[in-house]
Amino acid sequence: MKIAAEIAAALAYMHSSSTSNSTIIHLNVNSKRILLDENYTARLAYFREAKFVIQGETHVEGTVRGSSGYLDPESIQSNTLSEKNDVYSFGVVQVELLTSQKAFCEERPESDKHLASFFLRSVEESRLDQILEGEIIKGENLGTAKKVAGLAKRCLGKAFHERSNHEA
Repeated sequence: MKIAAEIAAALAYMHSSSTSNSTIIHLNVNSKRILLDENYTARLAYFREAKFVIQGETHVEGTVRGSSGYLDPESIQSNTLSEKNDVYSFGVVQVELLTSQKAFCEERPESDKHLASFFLRSVEESRLDQILEGEIIKGENLGTAKKVAGLAKRCLGKAFHERSNHEA
């Protein structure tokens, strides 16, 4: 959870206080972009896709790029890039930490290829404890895991519900 907290702090800094007149959107947050130093302090890396958003703008237009399983479905459809991209991707990273599963896996059934969809469906069906990583659900960790799962759900939720409504 230390890793998640440190990445959240990095994203909050980029989104709110990087400069006086603009913010930075990373646009490719994923577990491969999180580096750990010798003290296991997390650092967000790889800013090749990053964009500056001028203060007062809510988004920039452009092609949504990134790693499969981490992309915000709403942004893909609208071709708009905003802080929501990073928030969604961060939600996926949290779910990876909670479940020890990959964000996208071809071997999973079609409806579960994207870990975000699988996670949100599991939460809605009250099956969270069935998908959490074994070490996480032991003892006092379960309460913290449920709080982190709630945060991950908030990061992912809007895009999931909109995608489900479009599919219906």
